[in-house]
Amino acid sequence: MNSNEIVYERKMTGSFMKLRCDEVRPLDEKILLKNNIPGFLPIEKCYVNNEGQYWYDISGVQSLEMRCQYNDIKLEFLEKLVVSICNKMELLENHLVSAESLVLDPQLIHIKGVNQDEEIYFTAYPAQMKTICNTFSHLMEYMLTKLDHSDAEAIHIAYGIYEKTINGNYSIADIRNAIIEERQKKVAEKPVEEVIAPISQPQVRVEEPKEQIKPTLYDKLRVYLLEQLDIRLPEQKKQASVIEKPKKQDINRKWFKKEKRKENREKLDDTMLIHPGSEAAPEPVPRQIHPTVCLSDYREHPQGQCH
Repeated sequence: MNSNEIVYERKMTGSFMKLRCDEVRPLDEKILLKNNIPGFLPIEKCYVNNEGQYWYDISGVQSLEMRCQYNDIKLEFLEKLVVSICNKMELLENHLVSAESLVLDPQLIHIKGVNQDEEIYFTAYPAQMKTICNTFSHLMEYMLTKLDHSDAEAIHIAYGIYEKTINGNYSIADIRNAIIEERQKKVAEKPVEEVIAPISQPQVRVEEPKEQIKPTLYDKLRVYLLEQLDIRLPEQKKQASVIEKPKKQDINRKWFKKEKRKENREKLDDTMLIHPGSEAAPEPVPRQIHPTVCLSDYREHPQGQCH
């Protein structure tokens, strides 16, 4: 399909790709309009100036042509593209739609997502076009020019697919099966990596053997009397070993005791402090003046009195 026949229009509701209706197959058109087949762009039929048009919603996707301009094509993407084409042909046949409705033009194949999450969407056009074999051959020829030529394996596989399409006597399903078989061989040839259990895996707990309690002399005597003389002695009670756990210091209780001691100390100080009243005060005692002794008089008067 020529690029002049494709019209793009962007509206508030999204982006749309418009194709004119020519030589439509009525049954295929009716099925495609009523059924939203997975992997195909949603399609609606509109009339503009009494001319029928197919409107495809292309919001959030980019064409294969744009994808090839900005990114090199790897082998993984080429294999994914061929497998998707074969799957979509079978899906159309299951919906009773001719496989010729599958358009393999790089402008009409769209990609959504990046890297490993890429999804390929195709355009279903219910009109008379070229056969699917011719369009697939032209697509492989186009992809050869866009492949990453540093990848020798990708170039070898792409040329192998293209040679089968030139011969004419081939089936796209056979190409898909060959690609799947090559994938399985690559997986089988990879060495099996040792699987290391994660650290968080619960470990099996091994119980330690319990210590065997040796029988005492009393136990031996009790068994001997029971077997020989049929005398039953009471069993000796075992003292249970009680391990006292250290008590944790209660911080609140320690603080409470400290405050209580402080309060008692303040009460004791209040009781010892006595404020006497005016009535209970003792009378003042007069001061007694003792006579002084003069040394001169003492010498003159041996009795030691001073005049």
